[in-house]
Amino acid sequence: MRIRRATMLVVAAVVVVIATVVSLRIAFNQPKSSVSIAAVSESPFAIRSKPPTYKDIAAQAWFEHDLTVENTSDRPIAIPYDDSISGTYLGDHQLLVMDDECGPGSPMPGKQFPSFGCTSIGHNAIQLAPHTSAKLTTIAGYSQLAGMPALDHGDYVWDKDITWRFADATELQKAHVKITYSVK
Repeated sequence: MRIRRATMLVVAAVVVVIATVVSLRIAFNQPKSSVSIAAVSESPFAIRSKPPTYKDIAAQAWFEHDLTVENTSDRPIAIPYDDSISGTYLGDHQLLVMDDECGPGSPMPGKQFPSFGCTSIGHNAIQLAPHTSAKLTTIAGYSQLAGMPALDHGDYVWDKDITWRFADATELQKAHVKITYSVK
């Protein structure tokens, strides 16, 4: 009985060591990315990014990061969330980035790269009083999905549009945010 228990403990320890080595190997083989945000064009707000968090390569998303929006004006603003949901391929289809209401699909017949889709589920607009901030979205980045070429080191730039309006106005405006992913 003691020999059997000792053998089971040794086997369990070996499994844990192998799983740890595999996880570390996956983590070390995956490149890292930093995120920077350029100034928002012609808008009364600033966009900031939290540092990305990384996942094992076996997980669907390679990294995620939150974008926050800060109203820098003296007037309340509204950002109709559903009008700003988007995603795009960067590079030569090497990096897929998208808002949290989007997700990757499978390669479609006759297409080399996975499709992706975004849903509009009727979120309320984000209302920001002057000089306040709130989370805008979580962005997920994907690489190495079926059909995608290898991710090269370098900068990948997403020119993302954000629809907004002053809270007391009805006219929607677009702001352009330049999000740069530097892959090392």
